[in-house]
Amino acid sequence: FVCRLDPAQSGAAQLVWSTRVAGSGDDNGAGLHVDASGIVTVSGPTQSADLPTTAGAYDTSFNGVQDLFVLRLDPGEVGAAQLLWSTYVGGTDNEGQSRRDLAVDDAGVVTVGGLTSSTDFPTTPGAFQPSAYPGSSDAVVFRLDPTRTGADQLVASTHLGGTQGDTDARLDITPDGRVVAAGWTASSDFPVTAGAYQQTHPLPGSPVGFVTVLDPGLTTLLASTFLSGSVAAPAGANPGGVNAVAAGGSGVVTLVGST
Repeated sequence: FVCRLDPAQSGAAQLVWSTRVAGSGDDNGAGLHVDASGIVTVSGPTQSADLPTTAGAYDTSFNGVQDLFVLRLDPGEVGAAQLLWSTYVGGTDNEGQSRRDLAVDDAGVVTVGGLTSSTDFPTTPGAFQPSAYPGSSDAVVFRLDPTRTGADQLVASTHLGGTQGDTDARLDITPDGRVVAAGWTASSDFPVTAGAYQQTHPLPGSPVGFVTVLDPGLTTLLASTFLSGSVAAPAGANPGGVNAVAAGGSGVVTLVGST
């Protein structure tokens, strides 16, 4: 569901707009952005082969066990016209465990961080990591431009991971378009950069935080580090890592998570 509340109103009048977007399976809205004009962009996982999509979208067909969806709504329209744009994104395996963070730049291009178990998750030419490591789940970062048509909407897409499990990426965009992605990884070979804060995985085999900066085209690793202390999470506990990230105009990255 997507809804809007106005605390300046009273009682039931506070609910100024509310809608469902759904197919016949489970659908879960997770990533959210609202622009200055009130247009709402949402992402999440879906098990629905009949989730509503729009003509000319990047992918109008369900691909696997669970896909990601990305859609855009205009509360100022009426009925079905509120759905301005909606697309699936996924491979033939599972993207359903993603927390699906998203950011939207001034041009309306949508950047999404997710998680995939699909070796055929769609990536773009020149991507930093064009294919998955066999046997692992990877973080993925991709960018969609709804002003384009069909396959051209996927303007950039890359895997981000190592040979063990990697979580989906929480993300933000700097004013100059760099993509900051963060989460956790169990991969000792997760890509890091020379001179990074923590260049070696401190707890091999256990999940620890990571923070990575990619260029706007998702072709170049500009900066990347592990981020962890020396104590692994107990079995069955939250693995810790980074839960949200904000990129300031100066390039300084602020993070929040658990340890």
